[in-house]
Amino acid sequence: MKKTTRILFSLLLTIGLVLTGVSTVWAAVAANTQIINEATLSYGTGTNTKTAKASVTVTVSLVSALSTVVGTGDKLTPYAQTDTPLTLQFTVTANSNGPETYTVAASNGTTTNTTSPTDPLVPVPFILGATVTTSGSTTTVINVPADGTSDNSVNGLEVGDTVVINGEVRTITAITDNASGISTITLDSALTTAPNTGVPVQEQKLIDVTAYSGTVQSVGDDVVVPVDLTVTNTAGTTATVTQNATYSTGQGTLTKFVRNVTNAVGNSGGGGAQAFTFNSATATYYSSGVTGEAGDVLEYVLVAQNTGTGIIPNTRIDDKVPLQYVTLGTGAYGGKDVLHRDENNTETTLTLAADGDAASIIPPGDLLVVYTGTGAAAGTGGTIGGGKSVLIAYRVSIK
Repeated sequence: MKKTTRILFSLLLTIGLVLTGVSTVWAAVAANTQIINEATLSYGTGTNTKTAKASVTVTVSLVSALSTVVGTGDKLTPYAQTDTPLTLQFTVTANSNGPETYTVAASNGTTTNTTSPTDPLVPVPFILGATVTTSGSTTTVINVPADGTSDNSVNGLEVGDTVVINGEVRTITAITDNASGISTITLDSALTTAPNTGVPVQEQKLIDVTAYSGTVQSVGDDVVVPVDLTVTNTAGTTATVTQNATYSTGQGTLTKFVRNVTNAVGNSGGGGAQAFTFNSATATYYSSGVTGEAGDVLEYVLVAQNTGTGIIPNTRIDDKVPLQYVTLGTGAYGGKDVLHRDENNTETTLTLAADGDAASIIPPGDLLVVYTGTGAAAGTGGTIGGGKSVLIAYRVSIK
């Protein structure tokens, strides 16, 4: 009798595992998944049945996809100095099926009310992990294919990473990373529902981009620096998002008051009364209605105020003194001629002589110039912060 040999081929397709008689169907397959295709040859009969096996493994490649880039919102800050920094934030969400490196570039768009802002400062290239769920996931423990290496990182996903699953944002708190088969990802809080097989698990990263203001052109108007952020994946595909860095600048006002120091009657008709304390004394000054006679001493107070939120830079007060009617006083403030009170209420006394301090008389001698604000010096105006003010005082006598 001719011996009959029966040959039976059994094809088993698994993802990372050899599962007898089971085939897993994926809506999408994660990169680095090990597709193991094993066939079995059976021959012989009865106790003489024998088998021979053969398998081949295919590793799923990365399919590069454009990331999702979203700005978290325009930002506003006071202008403080040239190239005031302001940090803008963007979220980048992976859309590939595995870990992918992204490069970032940023540039300034068409700016408003500024000159020469420094180019934005962006982070170095970064990797975003990604994978795809397999069956058996719960709302807090997500089953995913192993990536072939047991290193506490599943397709670039690690503990502490932020991930998006079915539109819900969660943080990874634990990972069971197997070299083959199934790995698990534990979330910090439960999803609304357990994900089905084939749902992307996408890392999301918040990146900081530092914008710079440049130099304000017109104090009182906002500086606007649009920042164009471009994220490029390994396939060379780019996504660009623009956000505005806005810098509010200051608005300067100047008010002037006077009082008759030696003749109180001269103040009786004064209007716009305002009390000021400096030089260890408090007195009332007026914006109008003060009178005086020959020989009376008048004291003037000028208040420079910043009514905006950003600084006003390079501040200087010029006061035209009518020398045909008055004579500038000297020595009224600790032996010096002009008192300056900065925005922190710190007093400094200055001389009218051209001796290197922040006050001087400009030839032909009737223009009093005082460089004011924080950091003021001879020939250099200082700054006045948002909502702050500075004061100067000096005296004259009526001829």
